Amino acid sequence: MRAAGFTPSRYHADPVIGENRPFADEANGVHFYDNLAVGKTASMPSVLVEAGVIVNRQEEKRMLDPQVRARIARAVAQGVAACLR
Repeated sequence: MRAAGFTPSRYHADPVIGENRPFADEANGVHFYDNLAVGKTASMPSVLVEAGVIVNRQEEKRMLDPQVRARIARAVAQGVAACLR
């Protein structure tokens, strides 16, 4: 995502109830979130990519742009492909 020009959000590190997640990789905006319901019952490793925080009005507007969503999709696909090589 960073190679595609995106910058990580610190939203999940905010010291508010329900957030304040520790970083696994602060430079890249990766947080530990071990009790996430979608991953709890998974029988294999998983990755959840959050590319926009809708409570941030500017990000919400940005996510309405099809070109931005396409850039995000390409960046995620390239990252997954690189991990599988």
